[in-house]
Amino acid sequence: MLLWGTGVPLGVPGEWEWPRLSYSDHGIALAAIMVGLSAAAYVGFAWLAERGLESAGRLGMFLRLMGLVVVGFGWLWGVQGAAIDGIGLGKSSYVLFYPGPSGYFWRARYVETSLPTLLSGYEELLAERDYLHIGTHPPGLIAGWWLLLDVCHQSPGLVAAAEATMPESVANSFELIRSSVRRDGREFNRADAACLWIGILGTQGLAALTVVPLYLWLRLRASRRVAWWTVLFWPLVPAVAVFLPKSDVLFPCLGMLTAWSWRWAWLRGHLWPGLLAGLTFAAGMLLSLAFLPIAALIGVQTLCDGWPGSGRGDAGVKPPDAGANPRGPVRWSLVSLLLVAGLIGFALPVAGMLRAGVNLLNVWRLNFENHALFYDHNVRTWWKWVLVNPLELALAVGVPVLSIAIVSGMTSRPRSRFDWSGLRSSGGLAVAIVWGLLWLSGKNMGEAGRLWICLMPWVVAAGSGCWSRMTDDRSVAPLPNTLDAASPRRLGPAGCCWPRSSW
Repeated sequence: MLLWGTGVPLGVPGEWEWPRLSYSDHGIALAAIMVGLSAAAYVGFAWLAERGLESAGRLGMFLRLMGLVVVGFGWLWGVQGAAIDGIGLGKSSYVLFYPGPSGYFWRARYVETSLPTLLSGYEELLAERDYLHIGTHPPGLIAGWWLLLDVCHQSPGLVAAAEATMPESVANSFELIRSSVRRDGREFNRADAACLWIGILGTQGLAALTVVPLYLWLRLRASRRVAWWTVLFWPLVPAVAVFLPKSDVLFPCLGMLTAWSWRWAWLRGHLWPGLLAGLTFAAGMLLSLAFLPIAALIGVQTLCDGWPGSGRGDAGVKPPDAGANPRGPVRWSLVSLLLVAGLIGFALPVAGMLRAGVNLLNVWRLNFENHALFYDHNVRTWWKWVLVNPLELALAVGVPVLSIAIVSGMTSRPRSRFDWSGLRSSGGLAVAIVWGLLWLSGKNMGEAGRLWICLMPWVVAAGSGCWSRMTDDRSVAPLPNTLDAASPRRLGPAGCCWPRSSW
Protein backbone atom coordinates (compact mmCIF):
# COMPACT_ATOMS: atom_id res chain seq x y z
CA MET A 1 0.00 0.00 0.00
CA LEU A 2 2.85 2.37 0.81
CA LEU A 3 4.70 1.63 -2.43
CA TRP A 4 1.76 1.62 -4.83
CA GLY A 5 -0.92 3.65 -3.07
CA THR A 6 1.07 6.74 -2.08
CA GLY A 7 3.57 9.18 -3.54
CA VAL A 8 5.84 9.14 -0.48
CA PRO A 9 9.45 9.56 -1.71
CA LEU A 10 11.39 6.30 -1.39
CA GLY A 11 14.58 7.93 -0.19
CA VAL A 12 15.65 11.56 0.03
CA PRO A 13 14.72 13.67 -3.02
CA GLY A 14 17.77 15.24 -4.64
CA GLU A 15 20.17 12.81 -2.93
CA TRP A 16 18.97 9.23 -3.50
CA GLU A 17 15.49 8.00 -4.33
CA TRP A 18 14.21 4.67 -5.57
CA PRO A 19 11.94 5.14 -8.62
CA ARG A 20 8.51 3.54 -8.72
CA LEU A 21 7.85 1.03 -11.50
CA SER A 22 4.62 0.84 -13.49
CA TYR A 23 2.91 -2.52 -13.80
CA SER A 24 0.16 -1.17 -16.09
CA ASP A 25 1.34 -3.13 -19.16
CA HIS A 26 2.66 -6.20 -17.41
CA GLY A 27 -0.30 -8.41 -16.62
CA ILE A 28 -0.97 -8.28 -12.92
CA ALA A 29 -3.12 -11.43 -13.04
CA LEU A 30 -0.30 -13.60 -14.42
CA ALA A 31 2.17 -12.17 -11.92
CA ALA A 32 -0.26 -12.83 -9.06
CA ILE A 33 -0.70 -16.44 -10.19
CA MET A 34 3.07 -17.02 -10.29
CA VAL A 35 3.58 -15.53 -6.85
CA GLY A 36 0.53 -17.37 -5.49
CA LEU A 37 1.75 -20.77 -6.70
CA SER A 38 5.23 -20.15 -5.26
CA ALA A 39 3.71 -19.06 -1.95
CA ALA A 40 1.38 -22.07 -1.83
CA ALA A 41 4.29 -24.46 -2.39
CA TYR A 42 6.32 -22.74 0.32
CA VAL A 43 3.57 -22.65 2.93
CA GLY A 44 2.47 -26.19 2.08
CA PHE A 45 5.95 -27.57 2.59
CA ALA A 46 6.41 -25.64 5.85
CA TRP A 47 3.14 -27.04 7.19
CA LEU A 48 3.89 -30.64 6.19
CA ALA A 49 7.47 -30.51 7.47
CA GLU A 50 6.31 -29.22 10.86
CA ARG A 51 4.35 -32.41 11.43
CA GLY A 52 6.47 -34.83 13.44
CA LEU A 53 9.19 -32.23 13.81
CA GLU A 54 10.08 -33.02 17.42
CA SER A 55 10.28 -36.77 16.86
CA ALA A 56 12.34 -36.59 13.66
CA GLY A 57 15.89 -37.94 13.72
CA ARG A 58 18.93 -36.09 12.49
CA LEU A 59 18.40 -37.38 8.94
CA GLY A 60 14.77 -36.27 9.02
CA MET A 61 15.77 -32.82 10.20
CA PHE A 62 18.48 -32.60 7.55
CA LEU A 63 15.94 -33.49 4.83
CA ARG A 64 13.53 -30.88 6.15
CA LEU A 65 16.20 -28.18 5.98
CA MET A 66 17.24 -29.23 2.47
CA GLY A 67 13.58 -29.16 1.44
CA LEU A 68 13.28 -25.67 2.89
CA VAL A 69 16.28 -24.60 0.82
CA VAL A 70 14.60 -25.96 -2.32
CA VAL A 71 11.21 -24.34 -1.74
CA GLY A 72 12.92 -21.12 -0.67
CA PHE A 73 14.83 -21.14 -3.95
CA GLY A 74 11.54 -21.73 -5.77
CA TRP A 75 9.88 -18.84 -3.95
CA LEU A 76 12.69 -16.47 -4.95
CA TRP A 77 12.48 -17.72 -8.53
CA GLY A 78 8.72 -17.17 -8.63
CA VAL A 79 8.92 -13.63 -7.26
CA GLN A 80 11.56 -12.63 -9.79
CA GLY A 81 9.66 -14.29 -12.63
CA ALA A 82 6.56 -12.26 -11.76
CA ALA A 83 8.37 -8.92 -12.04
CA ILE A 84 8.32 -6.55 -15.01
CA ASP A 85 10.35 -7.71 -18.00
CA GLY A 86 13.94 -6.63 -17.52
CA ILE A 87 13.54 -6.35 -13.75
CA GLY A 88 13.19 -10.01 -12.76
CA LEU A 89 15.41 -12.89 -13.84
CA GLY A 90 16.21 -11.12 -17.11
CA LYS A 91 18.04 -8.34 -15.29
CA SER A 92 20.44 -10.71 -13.54
CA SER A 93 22.84 -11.09 -16.45
CA TYR A 94 23.08 -7.30 -16.94
CA VAL A 95 23.70 -6.73 -13.23
CA LEU A 96 26.60 -9.16 -13.13
CA PHE A 97 28.08 -8.40 -16.55
CA TYR A 98 28.31 -4.64 -16.98
CA PRO A 99 30.83 -2.50 -15.04
CA GLY A 100 28.18 -0.02 -13.86
CA PRO A 101 26.19 -2.32 -11.51
CA SER A 102 29.22 -4.30 -10.30
CA GLY A 103 32.18 -4.81 -12.64
CA TYR A 104 33.77 -7.87 -11.04
CA PHE A 105 32.96 -10.25 -13.92
CA TRP A 106 33.94 -7.63 -16.49
CA ARG A 107 37.36 -7.15 -14.99
CA ALA A 108 37.96 -10.88 -14.60
CA ARG A 109 36.93 -11.52 -18.23
CA TYR A 110 38.38 -8.59 -20.16
CA VAL A 111 41.11 -6.99 -18.04
CA GLU A 112 42.96 -9.54 -15.92
CA THR A 113 45.12 -11.98 -17.88
CA SER A 114 45.93 -14.27 -14.94
CA LEU A 115 45.08 -14.73 -11.28
CA PRO A 116 48.64 -14.06 -10.04
CA THR A 117 48.69 -10.81 -12.02
CA LEU A 118 45.36 -9.76 -10.52
CA LEU A 119 46.52 -10.41 -6.96
CA SER A 120 49.99 -8.90 -7.26
CA GLY A 121 48.64 -5.70 -8.80
CA TYR A 122 45.54 -5.27 -6.65
CA GLU A 123 46.94 -2.64 -4.32
CA GLU A 124 47.96 -0.51 -7.30
CA LEU A 125 44.42 -0.91 -8.67
CA LEU A 126 42.94 0.37 -5.41
CA ALA A 127 45.28 3.34 -5.50
CA GLU A 128 43.31 4.55 -8.56
CA ARG A 129 40.63 5.60 -6.02
CA ASP A 130 37.48 4.05 -7.48
CA TYR A 131 34.87 4.82 -4.82
CA LEU A 132 32.00 2.70 -6.19
CA HIS A 133 32.65 -1.02 -6.62
CA ILE A 134 36.16 -2.27 -7.36
CA GLY A 135 37.90 0.25 -5.13
CA THR A 136 35.78 -0.51 -2.08
CA HIS A 137 36.12 -4.31 -2.16
CA PRO A 138 38.94 -6.78 -1.51
CA PRO A 139 40.00 -9.03 -4.43
CA GLY A 140 37.82 -12.04 -3.55
CA LEU A 141 34.91 -11.29 -5.88
CA ILE A 142 37.09 -10.72 -8.96
CA ALA A 143 39.23 -13.76 -8.12
CA GLY A 144 36.10 -15.87 -7.72
CA TRP A 145 34.82 -14.87 -11.16
CA TRP A 146 38.23 -15.50 -12.70
CA LEU A 147 38.32 -19.04 -11.29
CA LEU A 148 34.74 -19.79 -12.39
CA LEU A 149 35.50 -18.48 -15.88
CA ASP A 150 38.54 -20.72 -16.06
CA VAL A 151 36.47 -23.76 -15.06
CA CYS A 152 33.73 -23.00 -17.62
CA HIS A 153 36.19 -22.41 -20.47
CA GLN A 154 37.74 -25.83 -19.78
CA SER A 155 34.48 -27.77 -19.23
CA PRO A 156 32.21 -28.07 -22.32
CA GLY A 157 29.96 -30.47 -20.42
CA LEU A 158 29.37 -27.91 -17.68
CA VAL A 159 28.55 -25.28 -20.30
CA ALA A 160 26.02 -27.59 -21.96
CA ALA A 161 24.40 -28.39 -18.60
CA ALA A 162 24.11 -24.69 -17.78
CA GLU A 163 22.53 -23.94 -21.15
CA ALA A 164 19.96 -26.70 -20.60
CA THR A 165 18.65 -24.98 -17.46
CA MET A 166 18.68 -21.43 -18.82
CA PRO A 167 15.23 -19.79 -19.16
CA GLU A 168 14.34 -17.90 -22.31
CA SER A 169 14.47 -14.46 -20.69
CA VAL A 170 18.05 -15.04 -19.54
CA ALA A 171 19.12 -16.51 -22.89
CA ASN A 172 17.71 -13.44 -24.64
CA SER A 173 19.64 -11.14 -22.32
CA PHE A 174 22.85 -12.97 -23.17
CA GLU A 175 22.16 -12.47 -26.88
CA LEU A 176 21.81 -8.72 -26.30
CA ILE A 177 25.08 -8.69 -24.35
CA ARG A 178 26.81 -10.62 -27.16
CA SER A 179 25.64 -8.09 -29.75
CA SER A 180 26.65 -5.16 -27.54
CA VAL A 181 30.23 -6.25 -26.86
CA ARG A 182 30.79 -7.36 -30.46
CA ARG A 183 30.50 -3.72 -31.53
CA ASP A 184 33.37 -2.92 -29.16
CA GLY A 185 35.54 -5.71 -30.54
CA ARG A 186 35.11 -8.02 -27.53
CA GLU A 187 34.02 -11.63 -27.44
CA PHE A 188 31.21 -13.06 -25.32
CA ASN A 189 30.98 -16.79 -25.95
CA ARG A 190 28.95 -19.71 -24.65
CA ALA A 191 31.36 -20.35 -21.76
CA ASP A 192 31.03 -16.72 -20.62
CA ALA A 193 27.23 -16.95 -20.66
CA ALA A 194 27.33 -20.25 -18.78
CA CYS A 195 29.65 -18.73 -16.18
CA LEU A 196 27.25 -15.85 -15.58
CA TRP A 197 24.27 -18.20 -15.34
CA ILE A 198 26.07 -20.46 -12.85
CA GLY A 199 26.91 -17.33 -10.84
CA ILE A 200 23.24 -16.29 -10.86
CA LEU A 201 22.09 -19.74 -9.70
CA GLY A 202 24.87 -19.99 -7.13
CA THR A 203 24.06 -16.62 -5.60
CA GLN A 204 20.38 -17.48 -5.31
CA GLY A 205 21.22 -20.93 -3.96
CA LEU A 206 23.46 -19.52 -1.23
CA ALA A 207 20.77 -16.99 -0.34
CA ALA A 208 18.29 -19.85 0.17
CA LEU A 209 20.93 -21.97 1.96
CA THR A 210 21.21 -19.32 4.71
CA VAL A 211 18.39 -21.11 6.55
CA VAL A 212 20.79 -23.94 7.49
CA PRO A 213 23.44 -22.03 9.49
CA LEU A 214 20.69 -19.76 10.85
CA TYR A 215 18.78 -22.80 12.13
CA LEU A 216 21.92 -24.33 13.65
CA TRP A 217 22.80 -21.01 15.31
CA LEU A 218 19.34 -20.82 16.87
CA ARG A 219 19.39 -24.46 18.00
CA LEU A 220 22.29 -23.75 20.31
CA ARG A 221 19.84 -21.83 22.53
CA ALA A 222 16.33 -22.66 21.28
CA SER A 223 14.12 -25.70 20.85
CA ARG A 224 13.75 -27.39 17.48
CA ARG A 225 10.24 -26.06 16.89
CA VAL A 226 11.15 -22.47 17.76
CA ALA A 227 14.22 -22.58 15.49
CA TRP A 228 12.17 -24.04 12.62
CA TRP A 229 9.38 -21.47 12.87
CA THR A 230 11.94 -18.69 12.97
CA VAL A 231 14.00 -19.67 9.91
CA LEU A 232 10.86 -20.01 7.78
CA PHE A 233 10.87 -16.21 7.47
CA TRP A 234 14.34 -15.84 5.96
CA PRO A 235 13.55 -16.65 2.27
CA LEU A 236 10.61 -14.24 2.51
CA VAL A 237 12.79 -11.20 3.33
CA PRO A 238 12.00 -8.77 0.44
CA ALA A 239 15.55 -7.45 0.06
CA VAL A 240 16.83 -10.93 -0.84
CA ALA A 241 14.54 -11.19 -3.87
CA VAL A 242 14.93 -7.54 -4.87
CA PHE A 243 18.73 -7.47 -4.91
CA LEU A 244 19.48 -10.87 -6.44
CA PRO A 245 22.04 -11.54 -7.88
CA LYS A 246 24.15 -8.77 -6.27
CA SER A 247 27.08 -10.01 -4.22
CA ASP A 248 25.47 -8.56 -1.07
CA VAL A 249 23.07 -11.52 -1.07
CA LEU A 250 26.03 -13.91 -0.74
CA PHE A 251 27.12 -12.52 2.61
CA PRO A 252 24.29 -13.66 4.95
CA CYS A 253 25.06 -17.38 4.44
CA LEU A 254 28.80 -17.03 5.03
CA GLY A 255 28.17 -14.60 7.90
CA MET A 256 25.77 -16.95 9.67
CA LEU A 257 28.17 -19.87 9.13
CA THR A 258 30.83 -17.82 10.92
CA ALA A 259 28.39 -16.86 13.69
CA TRP A 260 27.25 -20.46 14.22
CA SER A 261 30.81 -21.82 14.26
CA TRP A 262 31.93 -19.29 16.85
CA ARG A 263 28.82 -19.66 19.02
CA TRP A 264 29.22 -23.43 18.93
CA ALA A 265 32.85 -23.11 19.99
CA TRP A 266 31.99 -20.56 22.68
CA LEU A 267 29.07 -22.43 24.26
CA ARG A 268 30.43 -25.96 23.91
CA GLY A 269 34.15 -25.36 24.38
CA HIS A 270 35.23 -27.05 21.12
CA LEU A 271 38.38 -25.71 19.45
CA TRP A 272 37.92 -26.68 15.83
CA PRO A 273 34.66 -24.72 15.35
CA GLY A 274 36.64 -21.68 16.56
CA LEU A 275 39.22 -22.40 13.89
CA LEU A 276 36.41 -22.73 11.32
CA ALA A 277 34.95 -19.41 12.44
CA GLY A 278 38.30 -17.71 11.84
CA LEU A 279 38.61 -19.27 8.39
CA THR A 280 35.10 -18.30 7.29
CA PHE A 281 35.46 -14.78 8.64
CA ALA A 282 38.71 -14.34 6.71
CA ALA A 283 36.96 -15.67 3.59
CA GLY A 284 34.24 -13.08 4.09
CA MET A 285 36.78 -10.31 4.52
CA LEU A 286 38.23 -11.32 1.14
CA LEU A 287 34.84 -10.44 -0.35
CA SER A 288 33.64 -7.34 1.45
CA LEU A 289 34.13 -5.07 4.44
CA ALA A 290 30.47 -5.79 5.24
CA PHE A 291 31.84 -8.62 7.40
CA LEU A 292 33.09 -6.09 9.93
CA PRO A 293 29.52 -5.42 11.18
CA ILE A 294 29.04 -9.20 11.22
CA ALA A 295 32.12 -9.49 13.44
CA ALA A 296 30.65 -6.80 15.68
CA LEU A 297 27.38 -8.77 15.91
CA ILE A 298 29.27 -11.93 16.83
CA GLY A 299 31.30 -10.04 19.44
CA VAL A 300 28.26 -8.51 21.12
CA GLN A 301 26.41 -11.84 21.00
CA THR A 302 29.39 -13.57 22.61
CA LEU A 303 29.19 -11.12 25.51
CA CYS A 304 25.44 -11.76 25.73
CA ASP A 305 25.93 -15.54 25.80
CA GLY A 306 28.60 -15.21 28.47
CA TRP A 307 26.57 -12.81 30.62
CA PRO A 308 25.88 -14.10 34.15
CA GLY A 309 22.59 -15.95 34.13
CA SER A 310 22.46 -16.24 30.33
CA GLY A 311 21.55 -19.91 30.68
CA ARG A 312 18.18 -18.97 32.21
CA GLY A 313 15.13 -17.96 30.23
CA ASP A 314 16.55 -18.57 26.76
CA ALA A 315 14.19 -18.84 23.83
CA GLY A 316 12.29 -22.06 24.16
CA VAL A 317 14.79 -23.98 26.31
CA LYS A 318 15.31 -24.98 29.88
CA PRO A 319 18.29 -23.64 31.78
CA PRO A 320 21.38 -25.87 31.72
CA ASP A 321 21.38 -28.61 34.30
CA ALA A 322 23.71 -31.56 35.03
CA GLY A 323 25.73 -29.49 37.44
CA ALA A 324 26.20 -26.41 35.24
CA ASN A 325 26.16 -23.09 37.03
CA PRO A 326 25.05 -20.25 34.71
CA ARG A 327 26.42 -17.71 37.19
CA GLY A 328 29.79 -19.38 37.70
CA PRO A 329 33.08 -17.78 36.70
CA VAL A 330 34.28 -18.09 33.13
CA ARG A 331 37.25 -20.39 32.54
CA TRP A 332 39.61 -17.90 30.95
CA SER A 333 42.13 -20.56 29.95
CA LEU A 334 39.54 -22.07 27.62
CA VAL A 335 38.53 -18.64 26.35
CA SER A 336 42.18 -17.97 25.48
CA LEU A 337 42.45 -21.25 23.58
CA LEU A 338 39.32 -20.44 21.59
CA LEU A 339 40.60 -16.98 20.72
CA VAL A 340 43.91 -18.46 19.59
CA ALA A 341 42.08 -21.02 17.42
CA GLY A 342 40.01 -18.25 15.83
CA LEU A 343 43.07 -16.11 15.19
CA ILE A 344 44.90 -19.04 13.60
CA GLY A 345 41.95 -19.70 11.31
CA PHE A 346 41.85 -16.04 10.36
CA ALA A 347 45.63 -15.79 9.87
CA LEU A 348 45.93 -18.73 7.46
CA PRO A 349 44.10 -17.09 4.49
CA VAL A 350 45.72 -13.72 5.28
CA ALA A 351 49.17 -15.34 5.16
CA GLY A 352 48.24 -17.15 1.94
CA MET A 353 47.23 -13.88 0.30
CA LEU A 354 50.44 -12.23 1.50
CA ARG A 355 52.39 -15.04 -0.15
CA ALA A 356 50.42 -14.35 -3.37
CA GLY A 357 51.48 -10.71 -3.24
CA VAL A 358 48.46 -9.12 -1.52
CA ASN A 359 48.87 -7.27 1.77
CA LEU A 360 45.28 -7.55 3.00
CA LEU A 361 45.80 -5.06 5.81
CA ASN A 362 46.79 -2.42 3.26
CA VAL A 363 43.95 -3.49 0.95
CA TRP A 364 41.38 -3.04 3.72
CA ARG A 365 42.84 0.38 4.57
CA LEU A 366 42.54 1.47 0.94
CA ASN A 367 38.98 0.09 0.78
CA PHE A 368 38.05 2.24 3.79
CA GLU A 369 39.59 5.34 2.25
CA ASN A 370 37.89 4.76 -1.10
CA HIS A 371 34.53 4.19 0.56
CA ALA A 372 34.87 7.53 2.36
CA LEU A 373 35.39 9.24 -1.01
CA PHE A 374 31.83 8.33 -2.03
CA TYR A 375 30.38 11.04 0.18
CA ASP A 376 32.85 13.58 -1.21
CA HIS A 377 31.27 13.04 -4.64
CA ASN A 378 27.64 12.53 -3.58
CA VAL A 379 25.85 14.95 -1.28
CA ARG A 380 24.13 13.34 1.70
CA THR A 381 22.37 15.02 4.63
CA TRP A 382 22.90 13.06 7.81
CA TRP A 383 19.72 13.97 9.67
CA LYS A 384 17.49 13.19 6.67
CA TRP A 385 18.92 9.70 6.36
CA VAL A 386 18.62 9.10 10.09
CA LEU A 387 14.88 9.55 9.56
CA VAL A 388 14.63 7.59 6.29
CA ASN A 389 16.84 4.58 7.05
CA PRO A 390 14.51 2.92 9.60
CA LEU A 391 11.70 3.05 7.03
CA GLU A 392 13.95 1.55 4.37
CA LEU A 393 15.04 -1.18 6.78
CA ALA A 394 11.40 -1.98 7.57
CA LEU A 395 10.52 -2.35 3.88
CA ALA A 396 13.74 -4.24 3.08
CA VAL A 397 13.56 -6.82 5.86
CA GLY A 398 9.76 -6.94 5.75
CA VAL A 399 7.39 -5.13 8.10
CA PRO A 400 6.07 -8.44 9.56
CA VAL A 401 9.59 -9.72 10.29
CA LEU A 402 10.65 -6.45 11.90
CA SER A 403 7.42 -6.27 13.90
CA ILE A 404 7.93 -9.80 15.23
CA ALA A 405 11.50 -8.93 16.25
CA ILE A 406 10.38 -5.77 18.05
CA VAL A 407 7.50 -7.50 19.83
CA SER A 408 9.83 -10.33 20.82
CA GLY A 409 12.17 -7.85 22.46
CA MET A 410 9.48 -5.79 24.19
CA THR A 411 7.34 -8.52 25.75
CA SER A 412 8.02 -11.11 28.39
CA ARG A 413 7.11 -14.73 28.81
CA PRO A 414 3.53 -15.54 29.87
CA ARG A 415 2.94 -15.30 33.58
CA SER A 416 6.43 -13.94 34.32
CA ARG A 417 8.14 -10.61 34.70
CA PHE A 418 10.22 -9.12 31.89
CA ASP A 419 13.88 -10.12 31.72
CA TRP A 420 16.69 -9.62 29.24
CA SER A 421 17.72 -13.27 28.84
CA GLY A 422 15.52 -14.05 25.84
CA LEU A 423 16.56 -10.84 24.09
CA ARG A 424 20.21 -11.69 24.68
CA SER A 425 20.02 -15.30 23.53
CA SER A 426 18.00 -14.60 20.35
CA GLY A 427 20.46 -12.05 18.97
CA GLY A 428 17.94 -9.22 19.37
CA LEU A 429 20.14 -7.17 21.68
CA ALA A 430 23.20 -7.67 19.44
CA VAL A 431 21.47 -6.54 16.26
CA ALA A 432 19.84 -3.59 18.04
CA ILE A 433 23.24 -2.34 19.27
CA VAL A 434 25.17 -2.89 16.03
CA TRP A 435 22.44 -1.62 13.73
CA GLY A 436 21.88 1.37 16.01
CA LEU A 437 25.56 2.32 15.77
CA LEU A 438 25.54 1.92 11.97
CA TRP A 439 22.33 3.93 11.74
CA LEU A 440 23.72 6.87 13.71
CA SER A 441 27.16 6.69 12.09
CA GLY A 442 25.80 7.73 8.69
CA LYS A 443 27.83 5.03 6.90
CA ASN A 444 24.84 3.91 4.83
CA MET A 445 23.06 6.95 3.42
CA GLY A 446 21.42 5.48 0.33
CA GLU A 447 20.76 1.84 -0.62
CA ALA A 448 20.74 0.87 3.05
CA GLY A 449 18.27 -1.89 2.19
CA ARG A 450 20.98 -3.53 0.07
CA LEU A 451 24.00 -2.78 2.23
CA TRP A 452 22.29 -4.09 5.39
CA ILE A 453 21.30 -7.49 3.96
CA CYS A 454 24.17 -9.04 5.92
CA LEU A 455 22.42 -7.99 9.16
CA MET A 456 18.97 -9.25 8.23
CA PRO A 457 19.32 -12.91 9.37
CA TRP A 458 19.90 -11.51 12.84
CA VAL A 459 16.65 -9.54 12.64
CA VAL A 460 14.86 -12.76 11.67
CA ALA A 461 16.54 -14.60 14.56
CA ALA A 462 15.51 -11.85 16.98
CA GLY A 463 11.88 -12.89 16.48
CA SER A 464 12.44 -16.36 17.95
CA GLY A 465 11.29 -15.19 21.38
CA CYS A 466 7.75 -14.72 20.05
CA TRP A 467 7.47 -18.36 19.01
CA SER A 468 8.86 -19.65 22.29
CA ARG A 469 6.31 -17.58 24.21
CA MET A 470 3.44 -18.65 21.94
CA THR A 471 4.18 -22.33 22.54
CA ASP A 472 5.83 -21.95 25.96
CA ASP A 473 8.02 -24.73 24.60
CA ARG A 474 10.84 -25.70 26.98
CA SER A 475 11.19 -29.32 25.99
CA VAL A 476 14.78 -29.16 24.75
CA ALA A 477 17.68 -28.02 26.89
CA PRO A 478 21.06 -27.02 25.47
CA LEU A 479 24.26 -28.68 26.58
CA PRO A 480 25.94 -26.98 29.54
CA ASN A 481 28.07 -23.97 28.72
CA THR A 482 31.61 -25.36 28.94
CA LEU A 483 33.07 -21.90 29.45
CA ASP A 484 31.47 -22.00 32.88
CA ALA A 485 34.08 -23.08 35.42
CA ALA A 486 31.36 -24.91 37.37
CA SER A 487 30.46 -27.10 34.42
CA PRO A 488 31.56 -30.74 34.76
CA ARG A 489 32.45 -30.92 31.04
CA ARG A 490 36.05 -30.41 29.93
CA LEU A 491 37.62 -29.99 26.52
CA GLY A 492 38.77 -33.32 25.16
CA PRO A 493 38.04 -35.76 22.31
CA ALA A 494 34.43 -34.57 22.24
CA GLY A 495 35.79 -31.35 20.77
CA CYS A 496 35.97 -33.14 17.42
CA CYS A 497 32.40 -34.50 17.54
CA TRP A 498 29.35 -33.17 15.69
CA PRO A 499 27.07 -31.34 18.15
CA ARG A 500 24.09 -33.69 18.35
CA SER A 501 21.87 -31.04 19.90
CA SER A 502 22.23 -28.77 16.87
CA TRP A 503 19.91 -30.99 14.85
